[in-house]
Amino acid sequence: QTIAGVAAARRGDEQLFAAIPDACRTIDHAVADDTMLVQHWHFDGTVKATGTPVRWEGCSWMRIEDGLFVEAWTFWDPSQLQPRRAK
Repeated sequence: QTIAGVAAARRGDEQLFAAIPDACRTIDHAVADDTMLVQHWHFDGTVKATGTPVRWEGCSWMRIEDGLFVEAWTFWDPSQLQPRRAK
């Protein structure tokens, strides 16, 4: 799915937090220079409708120009969005 623009990104975040209000992203690894930032991350949260805890992980690659993020690619497998085991 391609998301272009701030408004579209905001809508995506609104949908995520409506479904999983306690969603929390943790950065596990990051590598950066003046032009790129790459992050390996995971999300934890609880599905509002069911009370089911979930976790998924992915990677984001962001291009930087003049100190601003101008492009980003995010990769994750939707099949990971399954209930997680209690710790």
